[in-house]
Amino acid sequence: MRLFHLITVATLLLAACNNGAVTPHKKATEKRSATVEKNDKERFLGETVMSYWDSYNFADTAAGNIAEGEQRFSNFLMLLNYTDSAIASSAIGSYIKRGYAKRELRGRYDALIRHYLDNPESPMRNDAVYAHFLRCQLACLTTDEAAARSRIEFKLQLVTKNLPGSIATDFRHIDRKGNVSTLHATESPLTLVIFNDPECENCKRIIPQLKREPLLNIPEVKVLMIYPDENTECWKSQQANMPEGWTDAYSPEGEITGKQLYHTPAMPSLYLLDSEKRIILKDAHPEVVKMAIKNILTEGAVN
Repeated sequence: MRLFHLITVATLLLAACNNGAVTPHKKATEKRSATVEKNDKERFLGETVMSYWDSYNFADTAAGNIAEGEQRFSNFLMLLNYTDSAIASSAIGSYIKRGYAKRELRGRYDALIRHYLDNPESPMRNDAVYAHFLRCQLACLTTDEAAARSRIEFKLQLVTKNLPGSIATDFRHIDRKGNVSTLHATESPLTLVIFNDPECENCKRIIPQLKREPLLNIPEVKVLMIYPDENTECWKSQQANMPEGWTDAYSPEGEITGKQLYHTPAMPSLYLLDSEKRIILKDAHPEVVKMAIKNILTEGAVN
């Protein structure tokens, strides 16, 4: 019995040592393991995207091969969303050289890229990724393709505006009471800018859903509903009840659209910003915005 008692005490002491006295070492070990695991995943992802197209025949025009290529392209874009920017750029460059760079294949691959990355209704849209494609496309063009170069350069200028990680371009706005303010004057841990058009069918469907969303009606999130165009009479005639704490405003003289301060290919267009007005999400789907806000609040990553 005494032996059992000693063994039990020893076991408890050992457990206490393992869980108590060496906690800093244990935490450091766990942190190193997590870092190694993260690096391994990033390395594997990088190798995957770099070799992703090695087995695909870009020149095969058979319907089955084209369909396979489109499915592969969709999956490729998904992987790029989680890939280091430099590796993503290199992988995209490899893709462009194999398909788009060849004059006889250019139309086919240009259409595919635009369908997934330039279509406002595409769930795969990601301007940071699209910018990589556009730069690689420009590098392939010859001197006799001036029209294509002009189109791509203009598109590149638009999609690189206000990318995630950058400080959002400031703008003036006037609310329903005639108060004039600016985006950067808004004080809040999180700011959601919703570029909205009262006559837009998508807006009529989505905005009521956003108004009812609990995460968009809390003190940590300030919502700015902004009409960016110059037809202020349209905005004034469509006054709608806003949740308490929301700001419903318009851009004076349509500066946002007129000066192309923001790229809004379709509305509503949602931008999530942090307390410093640094862009967290650009032109994001409402569900993605809600998920991001929930994660930020859960992690306590608000100032």
